Amino acid sequence: MTTYYWRIDEVVDEITVIKGDIWRFTTAPLKAHTPVPADGTLYVDPNLVLTWGAGFNVKTASGHRVYFGTDATAVANATTSSPEFKGAKSGMTYDPSPGTTLANSTTYYWRIDEIDKTTSSIIYKGDVWGFTTDVPITDPTLFGWWKLDEGQGTMG
Repeated sequence: MTTYYWRIDEVVDEITVIKGDIWRFTTAPLKAHTPVPADGTLYVDPNLVLTWGAGFNVKTASGHRVYFGTDATAVANATTSSPEFKGAKSGMTYDPSPGTTLANSTTYYWRIDEIDKTTSSIIYKGDVWGFTTDVPITDPTLFGWWKLDEGQGTMG
């Protein structure tokens, strides 16, 4: 994504210049962006549906290829013949485990490739995003939660 800024000043005479407001707009990238959950998110409810923003070619995109798994390298290098390939979707959502839940305390990785409608040979390969699941906290009276599971320190 790129953000552009501009300003228009009004010149009244040789001495008086009235500075205008600064305006901006942001262009969308060609590849998928703004993943939900965001890249690196911890303690994600394992009953989730992944969503993303379509790239700039959303008006001409014929679909989005979804890759999903627990190995970041495998997801990054996956092709449509890899087990990480979960199919082409017309919308911008993917339920990674319909009817079930993902495993707790597990890091998952995913990638969305955009397929250009004008020629399906043009694929905009997406970034690899990751998130880690955990048991959802549903107790409204919970004040704090210390898991003490970082695996560091010593016992005395």
